[in-house]
Amino acid sequence: MSFVARLAFLPLLVVLGAAGPSERVLKHPGGGPALVVPAGSPVHFKGFDEDGGARFSGRFVLRGTFVYHCEVECEPGIKVADLSFGIMPDTELAKRLPHWEDRGDGLIIDVSPIEALRGKIAPRKQIDELLAGKRADIRGHISVVVDDYSAGYGCDYSPYYSARFISVVEPPQMAQNEAEPNFGCA
Repeated sequence: MSFVARLAFLPLLVVLGAAGPSERVLKHPGGGPALVVPAGSPVHFKGFDEDGGARFSGRFVLRGTFVYHCEVECEPGIKVADLSFGIMPDTELAKRLPHWEDRGDGLIIDVSPIEALRGKIAPRKQIDELLAGKRADIRGHISVVVDDYSAGYGCDYSPYYSARFISVVEPPQMAQNEAEPNFGCA
C-alpha cells in the first residue's frame, strides 16, 4: 500500500481507536432483564451469585445525593439498626455504573454497614430527631469510597444496588428538610 493510501486510512484508524471499549450486555442466568456494564465502569464484573445477583470488584468514589431514613417498621422509637443509607449517584457516575437493562434511571445504591457510617454522615441531634420521629429523613450530598458493588432485583424485577462503605472522602453537605414525618403507608 502506498504512503498516500496509508495516510487516507489514518483518520479512520483514529476514529476506530477513539471509540474504545463498548458497553457489555450480559444475559441473566435466570431470565429477566440483562445486566449492562457500561464502558469505563469503575468496577469489574466477577459473575452472578447463586441468587442471580451480579457481583463486582473494585473500589470507587461514590459521589451523590444521600438519604438516611427508615424504610420499614418506622413508628416513633425506631432504632439505628432500622435506618438505611442510600446514595443516588451524580449523573456522570450513574452513567458508568452497571445496571439492569431499562432499569438504570433513578439508580439508588444502598450503602452499608450502617455501623461504619455512624457519626460520619449527620450530626447527633439530627439522628436523634430522626429516631424520635421528629423528621422524616436526613438528606445531603456526600462522597464516599465503596467497594463490593452488587446489583440484584426482586421477583417483580425491581432493581436493587448495594455497595460496602470504606471511608468518607468529602464530609456531607446537609440539605434542608422541610418534609413532614410519614409513619406507615399512605
